[in-house]
Amino acid sequence: MITADQVLAGRDTLLAATGHHPYARHALWRDHDAHGWRRDGAVGWLLPESFPTTTSRPGDPRIVDWYGIHDGDRLVACGADRSRGDVGFLAGLTVATDRRGRGLGAALTAGMTRALFARYDHVALGVYTDNVGAIRLYRRLGYTDTEPRTSVHLG
Repeated sequence: MITADQVLAGRDTLLAATGHHPYARHALWRDHDAHGWRRDGAVGWLLPESFPTTTSRPGDPRIVDWYGIHDGDRLVACGADRSRGDVGFLAGLTVATDRRGRGLGAALTAGMTRALFARYDHVALGVYTDNVGAIRLYRRLGYTDTEPRTSVHLG
């Protein structure tokens, strides 16, 4: 788990420091599993408020683990490891609406990416095309456009 006081400003500083964050540090040794943080109640509270359209929810059997950033007792950012096969997959990444613009999304995404790269040769994520801020962040972190998809929600 990354705590809010460990979030660093600036991309280079952030990327250089992700190995020092508690949950990303597990990614530095290939003989250890990366450890996420799991507390479905807190995740279940944050997602409807900050990312109501996500399909990644507590109890979803596709979720391997949850990662989060805590500020005191409050979960302020979270993301799901929804990896399958030989691809690490980040899903449901979100930051509490009142905490956006402070680098928490970058810290979470960079840390999760590093943790998943310890176990997988490829790491991917999905993003809605109208989420320009997230797309800009993901490109800064090294993600590229490779496979545009269309999705619909039924029911």
